Formats: sequence, structure tokens, C-alpha cells
Amino acid sequence: MHRACQLVGARHVQAVIMFFSAAVAFCTRTNMSVAIVAMTKKTPGIDVTTFDWDPSRTSLVLSSFFWGYVVMNIPAGQLSQRFGPKRFLAMSVLVSSLFDLLMPMCAMYGDWPGVCAARVCQGLAQGFLLTACYELLSKWAPPRERSRMVSFFLAAQPFGIVVGLSASGALAGSPAGWPSIFYVTGALGMVVGIWILFGVSECPAQHPSMSEKERQYIEENFGVAPSSERKRVTPWLSIVTSIPMISLVLAHCGHSWAFWTILTKMPTYLDKALGYRIQDNGLLSALPYVIKYFVSFAFAWLADFLNNGHYISLTLNRKIGNSVGLWGPAIILVVLGFFQNDSNTCVLMLTLAVALNGATYVGYNINHLDLSPNYASTLFGITNAMANIMSFIAPLVVGAVVSDETNVSQWQTAFLIAAGVSFIGNLVFVIGGSAVRQAWDEPKKSNPAGDIHLAENGSKQTQTGTPTTVEAHA
Repeated sequence: MHRACQLVGARHVQAVIMFFSAAVAFCTRTNMSVAIVAMTKKTPGIDVTTFDWDPSRTSLVLSSFFWGYVVMNIPAGQLSQRFGPKRFLAMSVLVSSLFDLLMPMCAMYGDWPGVCAARVCQGLAQGFLLTACYELLSKWAPPRERSRMVSFFLAAQPFGIVVGLSASGALAGSPAGWPSIFYVTGALGMVVGIWILFGVSECPAQHPSMSEKERQYIEENFGVAPSSERKRVTPWLSIVTSIPMISLVLAHCGHSWAFWTILTKMPTYLDKALGYRIQDNGLLSALPYVIKYFVSFAFAWLADFLNNGHYISLTLNRKIGNSVGLWGPAIILVVLGFFQNDSNTCVLMLTLAVALNGATYVGYNINHLDLSPNYASTLFGITNAMANIMSFIAPLVVGAVVSDETNVSQWQTAFLIAAGVSFIGNLVFVIGGSAVRQAWDEPKKSNPAGDIHLAENGSKQTQTGTPTTVEAHA
């Protein structure tokens, strides 16, 4: 296949739209982490309403997004699989952005319960976001580009967090105060939502203008292509009893506990325990995600290089990435306790922990597509639902452990809990995880080249199991 087809094409445009969809969603998801500091602390020279919310109420506000989010993941995966992901992706971004625009009014007239209600609605809407994108990626991301394409999409998360946290800090310190945070992110989300409606195609066959060469390139790389039949029956029993799937769920849960502990609580930790100003808080909170954004691309290219060159098995590839992304930060969170009185070192270590977490993009994050391209959105819906139970429990646990937000020792206890959960989650993945396409995936259609599939090491195999030579397309 021509090199130009490999380097740029319609599949990359789809990835870019998914990137900005996730980026604006994560801006919306995380802006509250900085906004709540400004909402509960009077800033000299800024004439906006502030609220007297104690730590338990702020923890409820921060966790309320996940009450709605966790409920929708499994239904969202099934709906995207059955009716197509485009409409649900657009709805997710548009509805979530609408409630961002309404957030200041909810706070003014509904106090913290009103904010919680709006965040629950945002969570319900965003429950469709990643499941819809995984359904799109199962059709658009060829196996030999999968690590890079999926990592590019997932890099929208730190990108959105960086933009959201840094911009939120600046907007909170502006004359318009904390309400401007929600107006700006809400308006951006509306623009992206409209872009989705006009720019996304649900699969290569439905794209109005992609070249036939690119379409053929994608089909040949998939081998046995994911089924385009929307009404296929989901093999629920096989999925929930699969050891690789159970390992994937626990890895996702371990990651979410640590990730959201740091994400939702770092601005408060920097402000109350380490004494950074709100204007600096957003930039310092965003710094780790800037590093993670760039580091994730290096991990993606390395993963595809190792896989396409057949240097290691794809299963080992995934386990190494996940171990770097979960055990690395866990070790750092433990060591953090020895530098309690050195605020600059604490910020540096938290930055390193979040940056290393970028390796999970070629670990558990991509494993749904390895195990089952046909049911990737459903698999992700299951693991994300379970993981996000951890995501709203974790801030509540921190709220219970950290009764005095100026006490660094209490914060360290919360970080140690996060490290322990992360360590156990990856240990299970190392023991029971796999990147082999599962028998219950039941591909329905083969491509014109014949009934072939990709072996674990990236080579093609025929029905008899004999490997054939394939260009790696590194």
C-alpha cells in the first residue's frame, strides 16, 4: 500500500475529531477541581459570590460527576454498538457543555446540591463519550497503527486537563472570577459538538470522500475485520467469566483510584497544604499533564515498534506498559512521604508520577480493542463503569482521611492508599492479562484477502495457523 495512505488519511481526521471531543470533555470534567477552590475562597479584588462549603461538601461536589457517569457506561456501550456511535458522541459533548454554561446559575440558586445535580447530569452525558469513541476506533484504528492512534486519542485526556486546569486558574483569578471558567469551557464544547455532527463517519464504508486505497489499507491491516452487524448478540457470560477481562477490569479500577485522587485533589493539596496561590495553582496542577501528554506519544511509538518488529509478544508489550504506568506512580506516591516539608520536591514527584502514568495508554487502555474489536465499546463500558465506582469513592475517602486540609501527613495517608490500590490492580493484570483476540469475539466477516487474522506478535496467520510475512508499516 502506498506510503501516503499510511501517513495521512481520513482515519486520521476521525482521530483528530475524537481527540478534541475528549479534550473538551475532560476540560469540562476537571475544571471543577480548580473552580471549587475559587468558589470557596474569597479572592481580593474579585467581586463574585463565594460559598461556605466544608471539606465533606466539596468532596461531594467533586465526586458527584461520577454518580451519573458510572450509571451510563454499560448502557452507552451497548447503545453505541447497536445504533452507531456518532449521535451519542455528539449528544455527550453538547449536553455536557450545556450544563457547564448553566453551572453558575445552579450554584447561585441551588448552592452545593444544585451544583451536584448539574454535575450528575454531566456525568450521565459523558458516560457515552469514551464508549462511542472506542466503537469508532474499533473500525478506524488498524492493528499496526493501533498503539499510536489510540494513544493519540487518549492523549486528549491530559491535553484537556492541561488546558482545563491552567485556563481555570487564570480565569478564576480574572475580574470575571470563577463563573467564567464554566462559560468558556461550555462555549468551546458547543463548537466541538457541532463539528462531530458534520465531521464523523461511523466506519470507513460510510465515509463520503476517503480514497479506495486507504479503505483497502485498513481492511488488509484488520485481517478479519470487525463485524459491521449492529444487532449481533453480546456474549455476556463469556465476557464476565473471561480471566483476561477480569484482569482488565481490576487494572482499570486500580488506575482510576490513583488517577482521580491526584486529579481532583491536587489543586486543594497545593492550595491548603503547600500554600500556593490560586493563580499558580492551576498552572502547577496542569504541569504533570503537560509532561504526560508528550511522554504518552513516546510510549505509543515504542509499543508499535516492538510489536511490528516482533521483538516481544503483544501481551508482554501491554503488561510492560501497564506496569510502568501503574507501579511507577505507586512507588513515587510512597516515597512522597519522605519529602513532606519540601513543597517543590513534592510538586516534582507528583509531576513524574502523572507523566509515567501515560504508559497505561499502551497498557490496559488499549487492551479492550486487543481482546475484542467487535465488542470493544461494551468491554470499555464494563471496565469504565467498575473503574469509576473507584473514581467517586476515592475523593470521598480522601475527604474522610484528610479532616485538616493543611495537614501534610493526612494527605500522605491518602496518597499511600491510592498507591496500594494501584499496585494491586496492576499485579492482577500482570498475572491474568492477555492481548490475544478472544474466541468469543466471533468475527462475522472476513476481508477480501481471505479468512486471516493477526497473530499476537503482529504477523498474519491463515486458517491453518501458518504465519505469513507482512510489511510492518512501522
